[in-house]
Amino acid sequence: MAKISVIVPVYKAERVLRKCVDSILAQTYTDLEVILVDDGSPDSSSVICDQYAEKDNRVKVLHKENGGVSSARNVGLEKAIGEWIIFLDSDDYFLPEGLAILLHTALQRKVKVSAANFYVEKEHKRYGQCTGRSRIVKNNFRAWYFMTCYPRAGAALFYTTVVKKKLFDEALCRYEDVKFLFPIMREYRIA
Repeated sequence: MAKISVIVPVYKAERVLRKCVDSILAQTYTDLEVILVDDGSPDSSSVICDQYAEKDNRVKVLHKENGGVSSARNVGLEKAIGEWIIFLDSDDYFLPEGLAILLHTALQRKVKVSAANFYVEKEHKRYGQCTGRSRIVKNNFRAWYFMTCYPRAGAALFYTTVVKKKLFDEALCRYEDVKFLFPIMREYRIA
């Protein structure tokens, strides 16, 4: 099995963090390293992270001063030891077979990046699921990128060498994953 490192930046996430981490630990693919990066969170997120580390030896917690999501991801990248890396925001979660499917797809297609659809869930309703080319508007790149299935931090699995040499731009607080992913999209085939 190829170990997967899941990097989760954590800040003010006490309401949603358990759902996020539980979804990682409940994966059908179990050879995982879960890196929770406490980004100086002022709520009880830090305590919740430490509780998970005490219960499951796959969970590692890194505590740092607040520096933003990109800073937290970069710290996690530096410490990750898995052959594959994926990022997950603390207010997101994986479906049970998500990592197994992403890894299987990457290995089957012999690629170093595997990406999946995602959806937004509010009040127990799912919407905004990527539906592919049927959502392209006016042949516009922005519409294509943001309205079709595109690689994003929480929906793409990367072979470690692909991302270890890259960093998230710590000056950005929005669309930092877009800037991070564009060079990868130009250089690598994505399944």
